[in-house]
Amino acid sequence: MYDVSGNYNNAINSNLRTVKIDIHITLSDETILYFGDKDILQGSLYINSRCVSGNDFDLGTVYASELRVSIRYSGDISKLQSASVSAKFGLYTSTNLEVLPLGIFKVTEISRNGNYVKLVCMDAVIEFDKKIDTSDLIAYDNREEYKFAKKLCNIPEWCCSKCGLSSAYVSAAKFSDYPNSQTIVNFMRCRSELPTYRDLLSAALELMGCYGFINRLGYFEVAKITNDVVYKTTPYNRNSLTVSDYEINEIITSWKGMTLSDNSYGKAVALDNNIFLDEYDKASSDTYSTVANFSRAINNELKNIKYCPCTIDYMGNPALDVGDMIEVSPIIPSLHQYTYEDLEYVTYEELEELSYGQLSDFYSKTFNAIIMQHNWVYRGKSTIYCYGQSSKLRKVYV
Repeated sequence: MYDVSGNYNNAINSNLRTVKIDIHITLSDETILYFGDKDILQGSLYINSRCVSGNDFDLGTVYASELRVSIRYSGDISKLQSASVSAKFGLYTSTNLEVLPLGIFKVTEISRNGNYVKLVCMDAVIEFDKKIDTSDLIAYDNREEYKFAKKLCNIPEWCCSKCGLSSAYVSAAKFSDYPNSQTIVNFMRCRSELPTYRDLLSAALELMGCYGFINRLGYFEVAKITNDVVYKTTPYNRNSLTVSDYEINEIITSWKGMTLSDNSYGKAVALDNNIFLDEYDKASSDTYSTVANFSRAINNELKNIKYCPCTIDYMGNPALDVGDMIEVSPIIPSLHQYTYEDLEYVTYEELEELSYGQLSDFYSKTFNAIIMQHNWVYRGKSTIYCYGQSSKLRKVYV
């Protein structure tokens, strides 16, 4: 979660907010265009981010965040192609205007609709989507096969340098407490099967039990899931809640059906497609020992993670980041669950409390949730998604 003040937290949870938006678009000729609230079509600005690749818990995801917005613009739209877009959100608190950076993006799609131009923008993760250069690999005599070998902790910085991204946040020293970070990994490939830098980066982060993203300042950063709660949501600051009736706990990894635990949720993170594990033969005892060491280290990192899958529609808080652990508070009882007889002796003050409850909000205890996908909408309903399959479904489908 972005570091904000207590005044910001009070203001963002209020039903009455005063907000503003600033969008700067830098063209290829360094011309800067400025847009504010009056230039933006109501409800058109949103940012969608993820730290998982699908609808379940996983590791190693390097997902490109997307910004979409429709702006009032009468100029030549061809000049907007590949332009750089930076956005900042402002919230008036009781003392001042607090401004949060929302990220730096590049325009990838443009379309005009009347006086407005719709922009689809992606962050710099897309720079990783190019094949590894053979000059960076060890070539064999026939020049057709290439070998890659590096410590896991060195791969993020190396990928950033090759793709022109700042590596200030991913130096090898950052990974000192990440599982498997000092292990040397390798793979062998022919020229036609070389992976992209994103493939390589994702495989490395998966084995270190973390995920990667472009931060608000435009730099690539790596983080891991922890139990540290950074935000609390209540019926007062959300619109609706859909919650699963099961809890995810003791997440472990598996590889081609092998697990190190009898826990039924043991296949939550399958390492089957990891580039660095391709060389191992499932039937080999040496393989089991090597892969088991990878798996044990990751499992030890994840063993205390507990959360409950849910979907939260709320008023929106752009300070939240994907990967944040949040607390979902006990539900305020609703009038819907009482009969007239039950309410015969309820006081007026108690009725006032009951009126805040919602039919979709019945839940009996506090639980934690991970922000795995965040769809933030400016001046609109935002949504937090927390994913995870139940153990019963896994027994059926896995």
